[in-house]
Amino acid sequence: MAPLAGNPELQIDRPDKDLVKFRFVASGEIAAPELAAFLREHYAAACEKPKRSLQNSLS
Repeated sequence: MAPLAGNPELQIDRPDKDLVKFRFVASGEIAAPELAAFLREHYAAACEKPKRSLQNSLS
C-alpha cells in the first residue's frame, strides 16, 4: 500500500470488514495506475464475499 499514497492506514480490527484510509499529498497520486489496480482488486474481492443481511448489519 505504501506506494499508493503518502500515509496509508489499514485497520483490520473490525469483525465485519477491513478499513483502508489513504491520504493523498499530490493530485497526481489519484491518477496512479497502481491505485486503479488496487481499487479494482479490492472491489472484486469485496463482491465475492457473501453479503450480510440488513438485520445483521443493524446489530
